Amino acid sequence: MLKVSGRVYESESGTGLSGLHVKAVDKDLLFDDVLGTAVTDANGRFEIVYDVRDFRELFEKTPDLYVVVRDKLNQRTLSSSERNVRWKAGVDEYVDIPIPRNTLDDPNQAVSPYGPEKGRVALHVTYPTGSNPPKLLRVFLTEHLPALAKQHVFSLPGDRRMEVDVPSGEYSLQAVAPEFETMRALVNVVAGKTVGLEFSPAPRTTKARTFAEVLASYGINAQEVKPGPLDVKENSVKVLDCRAEDTSPAAFKMLEAKSIAELKAWTGSDDRVFGHTRPVFGRLPDAKVVAGLMQPKRDLRRLGPEEVEAVKALSKEYIAGNSQSAAKYAPLLNDMIAATKNEARIKIPMYFFTIVTVGPGATLQLGNGSTLFACDVFRVHATGTVKAVNNVTIKVGTYQQYS
Repeated sequence: MLKVSGRVYESESGTGLSGLHVKAVDKDLLFDDVLGTAVTDANGRFEIVYDVRDFRELFEKTPDLYVVVRDKLNQRTLSSSERNVRWKAGVDEYVDIPIPRNTLDDPNQAVSPYGPEKGRVALHVTYPTGSNPPKLLRVFLTEHLPALAKQHVFSLPGDRRMEVDVPSGEYSLQAVAPEFETMRALVNVVAGKTVGLEFSPAPRTTKARTFAEVLASYGINAQEVKPGPLDVKENSVKVLDCRAEDTSPAAFKMLEAKSIAELKAWTGSDDRVFGHTRPVFGRLPDAKVVAGLMQPKRDLRRLGPEEVEAVKALSKEYIAGNSQSAAKYAPLLNDMIAATKNEARIKIPMYFFTIVTVGPGATLQLGNGSTLFACDVFRVHATGTVKAVNNVTIKVGTYQQYS
């Protein structure tokens, strides 16, 4: 077992700050993993104990540790040591975390960095002749930020022009109308001005993939493997963790990524949801730093902190964000995977079942040793619980709640 403890206090007075949320994080090139959380006591002290098995990348022996402190409502970040990582942290780490008074009191810290002035987005949707306009149109405007990105959601009448006001800034827009293809666009909202968008959506033709097709996308032949059901009995707890239990060939496969494109296909987002080629997690890393990484014969196993940050940002944008904006850096990311494959091959544990049933009062936990989870039918009792921890991708054909 490993431990990180410390004290959070007001830097001017030294007074301990109680009730704040503290998160210990293991910094990786591609994904950061939460090792544990705690809430500060009356003196501002905290302690987080975690198991070495909590490291997501199976080759790691010690974490590269940083700590994040958020407010009492767990809504905004007050402090983060991500730029001062404790590389190869020991079994018992202690951190002092002073927070300036103006950070605690500043009301602007609690709001989105977009704005504060607002602009207007005007949508005009024209439906095909002979079709019935939907009664409701849902509009999603998602900010482009490295962290704490906010999504503005509006439910509006679907048969006329619509106008919404949002803080100025750049957004990915999705407009969803039942029975029609989703409308997408890049929107740059300017303070005090109106940006107009016109859509003519086609009737929805997208068909859901079969369970066999989903498995095939991960290189799994359903006819050969013949996956079976999973039944989590009443009032029991089932933790899917390949490191703590024997795994059946009919329910488990350890995927090994050989390219950044495979990682995106297995665990990332679909570029089609954005409808543009802009990065969705803020600006890409400094061009000079990236150019240095791409130099011929560069030893990618030995990177400085700034270079690690650059690789991490590019990986996040490519996998979880819009790979189109970082496509030219794919060779670098592939070289990074190849350079570390001997001692750090990226392994992705995947569980898959035909029918999963979570019974009354039962709990199914995913995310520790089960990065991917797929099933054809997911049945959860009204009193059952599905708990997702760490980074986990869940793909379900049909979801059913029963009582």
